Amino acid sequence: MATKAGSAEVPQSADAEGLRRRDYLKFGAVAFAERIAGADLVITGEGRIDRQTLQGKLPAAVALRAAPTPVVAVVGRNDLNNDTATTGFADIFAVADLTDSDTSRDPQRTAELLRHIGTHIGTRYTTQS
Repeated sequence: MATKAGSAEVPQSADAEGLRRRDYLKFGAVAFAERIAGADLVITGEGRIDRQTLQGKLPAAVALRAAPTPVVAVVGRNDLNNDTATTGFADIFAVADLTDSDTSRDPQRTAELLRHIGTHIGTRYTTQS
C-alpha cells in the first residue's frame, strides 16, 4: 500500500527503504541534513514510543537520518525494552518513568518532569565530550 505525496509514491511498509523515501519527503523541505550538520546530539520526541515507532514514525526517521550523530528520544511513555542498541536511539527518556501519577491532564507537572529530563540529558551529554 502506498499514498501519494505530491507526485511521489510514498510506501507504507516498515522497511528501511520505505523509511528513507518518507524521510526524504518530510525532511527535504526543511533541509534536515543541513540543520543537524555539526550537531553533537539530536533530540526528538513522541507521546509513546513502541515497536510501531520503529516501523516508520518520525522519531525513527530522525534517528536513521541523523546517524552517526546520537539521537535521544524524549517520550511520554516507553513501551520498548531497555535495549536501545536495537532502536537507533542513544537514549530514551520517558516522563512516565519519573512518576506514578498520570500527567496527561497536568501540564505543569509534565513541564517540570520534562525540565528534569532536559537537565539530565544536558548533564549526560556535555560530560561525555
